[in-house]
Amino acid sequence: MDGKNLRSTARANGRKIHLLTALEHTTRVVLAQMDIGENTDEIISEAGSRHAVPPARASGARAAGFRTLAKGLDLKNSLVSGGMVASVTDRTLGDPMSPPQLRGEGDAHVADLGATVVLDAVDEQLVKLLIADGRASYADLGAAVDLSGDAVRERLKRLIAEEVIKVVGSVSAPVLGMESFALVGIGVRGPALPVAQALTEVPAAHMVVQTAGMFDIIAEIAGRSDRDVLQILDDSVRSVPGVAHCRVMQYLSVEKYTEVGPQTLLGALQKPPRGVRSAEDFDRADRALVEVLQQDGRATYRQLAEQTGVPYASARRRTIRLLDSGVVRIVTITNQLLYSHRVQAGVGVRVHGPIPPVVKRLCALDEVEVVAATTGPYDLLLEVICASRAELHTLIGTTLRTIPGLVSTETFNYLHIHKLPYTWGAF
Repeated sequence: MDGKNLRSTARANGRKIHLLTALEHTTRVVLAQMDIGENTDEIISEAGSRHAVPPARASGARAAGFRTLAKGLDLKNSLVSGGMVASVTDRTLGDPMSPPQLRGEGDAHVADLGATVVLDAVDEQLVKLLIADGRASYADLGAAVDLSGDAVRERLKRLIAEEVIKVVGSVSAPVLGMESFALVGIGVRGPALPVAQALTEVPAAHMVVQTAGMFDIIAEIAGRSDRDVLQILDDSVRSVPGVAHCRVMQYLSVEKYTEVGPQTLLGALQKPPRGVRSAEDFDRADRALVEVLQQDGRATYRQLAEQTGVPYASARRRTIRLLDSGVVRIVTITNQLLYSHRVQAGVGVRVHGPIPPVVKRLCALDEVEVVAATTGPYDLLLEVICASRAELHTLIGTTLRTIPGLVSTETFNYLHIHKLPYTWGAF
């Protein structure tokens, strides 16, 4: 349940329209909806009332607003979440240390599950179009979804601002001279959030995720050599306050990597296009243009020229050459943990006997996006994406266990993605 104001709408007197809505998480079907008057923070205390709620009564009115909205809904054994619930549970819905409850036709647990962005059908279509071509013009995108270019521009601004998507220029790590890659499983002493935030500032760590399971945090590290990776681990990872221990899993070979899935986070495994030169061949102008594209893959030629100081004609010619040659790929990264109900996880696999037959079976599974042979505690490291936790449970608990030679698995579910791949700072 959440309060929202309707965009581009108003009453006859010019006042905005605000609604309190109950939405079913998995199907996104609107179950109930009610007009709440002037402000989404001023939830009505009685059905049909539209007067503003005094601050002293606001939290109680929120709870009443929830109950009014939920009247007639079967909430037995349901989990109810909302952006405003966290701030009022301790005052209106019970002890925040135990699951608070709404009383109605059934009992329902209330929890703040964090911000979730709901995309409409047009948003989802735009995301798909951007995955196919991250630099598609606003006019072309608008023609595909029957909107004006200006309307598409505003939608993309919102999707980017809400961190649903990020369009960036990706340069393959090997092109940059990166030859040694490792996934580091990190255990922390004390709060994990400050540690994850500190790791995002490490240029060699291009993917940082808080997880549930074996590790508190996983980070992908890339270096120009094994010695370079060891130095990065000592100077930039183990030295971070709060890091208690690290398990280093160095990649030996990549058996499967789903190029089409930009949500796949193990970006160091991305293979360079054939015939691509090394970064040493880039001059200062090329490097400046790539650095801008790494931050904004949709930057116009004029913006590229202005931000780099390269003349417009040269900036346009060089950018086209970089893109056409495959040196730079425009990638639309989608944060599915934010707007989707999909579940992402890393899975460490131990194998008894020959590994290739196990790899063959794993590569045939649609849910498995990445299969890599590694050093460390696991023979193989997987990245999987499932439609729900139930499907992840089926994959881990049933499907994988039927594969001959697969002895055991350890799963670390992705909870919060702090840093996404493809934005290399090593250029």
